[in-house]
Amino acid sequence: MLDEPTRGVDVAAKAEVHDLLREAAAHGAAVVVSSSELTELLSLCDRILTMVRGRVVDDASVAGVDEETLIRRMTTTQGLSDALPHASAG
Repeated sequence: MLDEPTRGVDVAAKAEVHDLLREAAAHGAAVVVSSSELTELLSLCDRILTMVRGRVVDDASVAGVDEETLIRRMTTTQGLSDALPHASAG
């Protein structure tokens, strides 16, 4: 499980980290990555889960998905109603 695995590293180090993660996955390891870089997620992951307040609200396969599509999926309200508190009237 890695949180922002390439934050603050140079381009060469980032490529090396990505290669190591891909190699580990190719040998059967489960690799879980949390990153604010959508391009990193799209290049490393098979699936991207979007969470709000600790609940999964979207589970997307990255096959055929680009950054724009991913952003749209992450910002739609579909599935969010159960995870977010409802505003009270009055």
